[in-house]
Amino acid sequence: PQGHKWLPLPMEPFGAALLKSSAALAIAAGALCLRSLLSPSPAAVDLSARAAKARASRDAARDAYKRSRLVAPWPAPSDHSPAAENMRHICSLNATALLEEMTAGRLTSVQVMRAFCSRALHVGERLDTNAQECFADALAAAEEADSARAAGRPLGALHGLPVSVKDQLDMAGCDSTCGLQVRCGAPAEHDSLLVKLLRDQGAIPFVRSNVPQCLMLPESANRIWGAARNPWDASRTPGGSSGGEAALVAARASPLGIGTDIGGSIRIPAHFCGVFGFKPTPDRMSNRGVAVPRPGNRPSGQIAVKSTAGPFGRSVADLRLVMRAWLAGGGMSDSDVTLSRAGWAEAEPGKPRGRLRFGLLATDSFFDPSPACGRAVSEAAAALEAAGHEVVALPGEFYEAALLYVSLLAAEGGLQGFIDGLEGEELLPMYSFLLRIATLPALLRPALRWALRHLLGQPRMASRSPGGRARRGGPRGAMCLR
Repeated sequence: PQGHKWLPLPMEPFGAALLKSSAALAIAAGALCLRSLLSPSPAAVDLSARAAKARASRDAARDAYKRSRLVAPWPAPSDHSPAAENMRHICSLNATALLEEMTAGRLTSVQVMRAFCSRALHVGERLDTNAQECFADALAAAEEADSARAAGRPLGALHGLPVSVKDQLDMAGCDSTCGLQVRCGAPAEHDSLLVKLLRDQGAIPFVRSNVPQCLMLPESANRIWGAARNPWDASRTPGGSSGGEAALVAARASPLGIGTDIGGSIRIPAHFCGVFGFKPTPDRMSNRGVAVPRPGNRPSGQIAVKSTAGPFGRSVADLRLVMRAWLAGGGMSDSDVTLSRAGWAEAEPGKPRGRLRFGLLATDSFFDPSPACGRAVSEAAAALEAAGHEVVALPGEFYEAALLYVSLLAAEGGLQGFIDGLEGEELLPMYSFLLRIATLPALLRPALRWALRHLLGQPRMASRSPGGRARRGGPRGAMCLR
């Protein structure tokens, strides 16, 4: 107003006014979107708090173990006292040797458990290999195992042996997070069938190992327990998704580990960490009590490519211990009627029954193996042939099968199953490439492949893009912790 009169406002064309109004609304909406991106949602804040509480609970238990001396500190490299040397000796033995020493009375289960709890705590604090740690319960179980042995009451083939378990297999009183914040604070009421069968044979689970968010990465990182690192080089990953397990076994912090595998989740970490790992045939192992990263822990309906549990160890004999405990006597197939009743066929080590046939894949025609890996495969094939077995070379054009595998896993579109399972938590940046590709409109995919191949010089990446195909005949391609 000017004085007591209102001055008339200049009138604008309707179109210009509408344009300005639309621009203002767009700016406001953009500001709100930016604010929503920068400010975590209440659900995300709640999930982060839940993960922080789980982590704080584990760390508080660690402090209590140290104060009470229930778990002794791992000896420094300069400590050569008899007690320190005894702990190192125990952790240097594989599972088969440990069982022999305990059976002969040269070691007790409590001595073995104390050494591995100390080592696992030492490794876990430095390499983030551990999820939950059950040291107090494990030491109590070790005392019971020693009492049973003294009374002449054997508990089974794994009597008093420590075993680490992937943070996916249910253990009564523990979370099975699968790397998801939403799973924290929701402990299982019962053991999975696989864990129960190991306990029935006298094994003692003592630590749960780290995994990647959603279990579908060749690394092991999540927003609960952090990123597991490789004991041979802490700047590198131990692999995934059973990376925490492989790292614990490699670091001599566990004599036996239990993981799962769908597309390499045992085999990749075993390779990265230099330990023995075995993926059994799917449908031989029970999935009862094995968590999945889906809402409500409901099965995903994935029937074409299945996950299966398997062991980690430091020798083939160690792996045999676990497989025999699971399959001998028919306990697994009796408890889970969906499984094959093939059972366990005992054979003398090094003398299998009959001539076996092995497939040899020297290259996938996408990335050629490194010289060391190629040499290892060739030497293994030669050893099998020398033992009288048949080795059949598989065609190198394996890329089409790999594409089919990835397509089956992503058939639901847009990684929706993973996103639903997160229940509000964001996917880790490690999934960003897969997410962008999975959500890319079909009309844009040919242009993306052309740009990757011809402008950016990335023919492999172009082949990995949806609908892309590999060119026929084209280019192919000391432990740090003491």
